[in-house]
Amino acid sequence: MTRRLELTAGLFVSAFVVWHATELTSLQHNFDEGVNLYAARLIQQGQVPFRDFFYQQPALYIYLLSLLPTNQIWYGRLVSLLAAAASALVLLAIARHTFGARSWAPFVAVALFSGAGLQYFDLLALPVACMLLFGLLAAWLLCYRPGGLGAAASAGVCLALAIHFKPIALALAVALALALTVDPRRRRLVVPLTLVTGVVGLMGLALWHVVTAGAFTELIVTQTWHRASLSQVEAMATLPGLRDVVPHTAPAQNVLFYLLAFEGHLDLLMVAGALAGAWILWRGGAVVPRAHAVLWTAWLLLPVLFSFLVWRVAMEHYHVLLLPPLALLTSVSVERLAARGGLRRAAAGLLCAAVIGAGLLSTHARQKDYGPVAALRGGAPVVAFDPLVNVLSETEAACGVMHFILPPYEAQLRGESSYEESRDRLVRCLEASPEVRIAIHQLSDLGFVHIDRTLRDYVLRQPRERVIFLTPGAEEAFVALFPRPR
Repeated sequence: MTRRLELTAGLFVSAFVVWHATELTSLQHNFDEGVNLYAARLIQQGQVPFRDFFYQQPALYIYLLSLLPTNQIWYGRLVSLLAAAASALVLLAIARHTFGARSWAPFVAVALFSGAGLQYFDLLALPVACMLLFGLLAAWLLCYRPGGLGAAASAGVCLALAIHFKPIALALAVALALALTVDPRRRRLVVPLTLVTGVVGLMGLALWHVVTAGAFTELIVTQTWHRASLSQVEAMATLPGLRDVVPHTAPAQNVLFYLLAFEGHLDLLMVAGALAGAWILWRGGAVVPRAHAVLWTAWLLLPVLFSFLVWRVAMEHYHVLLLPPLALLTSVSVERLAARGGLRRAAAGLLCAAVIGAGLLSTHARQKDYGPVAALRGGAPVVAFDPLVNVLSETEAACGVMHFILPPYEAQLRGESSYEESRDRLVRCLEASPEVRIAIHQLSDLGFVHIDRTLRDYVLRQPRERVIFLTPGAEEAFVALFPRPR
């Protein structure tokens, strides 16, 4: 890559950071953001996840968030934005190695990666951005840098950290192992990579076991043995308020979340471009080492297979893991198309511009007004059914409600407690604590996941000063959850 193209790519990444930094506080949020930020606040107060409050994912990310202010959403999202920018620079280095020093395709890869619609999920206070950064670093150390055992050890540490940020990185670990296996010069690194990844990963699990006095291990065992046939996402299909919206089978839900992830932008063009790029690589149309072709093809396909066969359901933000292979493989097909000159070069440029433009506009359009939440600040505890309300209003999540699995969490995970039992326990808590306010909102697209007709009617019977409807349409939507019988 020439110095000019390298500078252009750097300027594009800088513009990407500046563009999104101005809108981090107003982006439409994901329900898990509130869970993560509220959990980080509890850690700051001295509580321990899994032992003192329910949390169902590795805790590395919320401990990272606990180092930052947790009364605003901006700080957690800034970490993701910076991790996404660093990922773009690592991808630039990989693409430069792939395409050669004078090709402009690395710039295309970085631009597609940064401007894609899927990048929206990489900007939220979720662990996927940090996971992706460490995953890309592992790929760079293993496949694009000269090195032996030291490189394998460093990559193993990066992979273990990526998995501790988000276990979906396991698919990438398998892709990297496959790439090393087909490379005669680096095949010997598979064993040390596996050992270091496994040892560091197990050390992390042991750490959580000790810190949580065994509660983390108990949670893992409970989820494995008692919820193996019914994942948490699948359970959403049985919850009041969602059973008529979410499909009742895991494959159907998986397809739904893929469609939602690609909704409102043109990243499906990148899917077509990536498949074409993989075809070019395997047909020998591009001078790329076989190990690299294996890596990028497996990185594209394995997360999809894992989503159906291992995770069973992959939420929208899981698909951020697909961004690097989508961008790099699409740039392979774009370079091939543009090399033919004329109208084909113009078409390639227009298609790339369309994907990037649609992605940036779709992210910019995902706005929410969080202003009404500020009115709750400084008051009594709040039951809000979405912990982001408690985060932004700096209020306590009353009656332990910070997740759609209601306390006591252990009983529900074991199947010893039903939603109705937890709902009744919540009602008793509200009756015993008249100072607790109830906030009803439309902030979350997964809103009202706790509420059935019984709880809805209980809330509507409360004094008007106790129930706060945060948006103009919130009361109407709340009442309409269960139409009155004719």
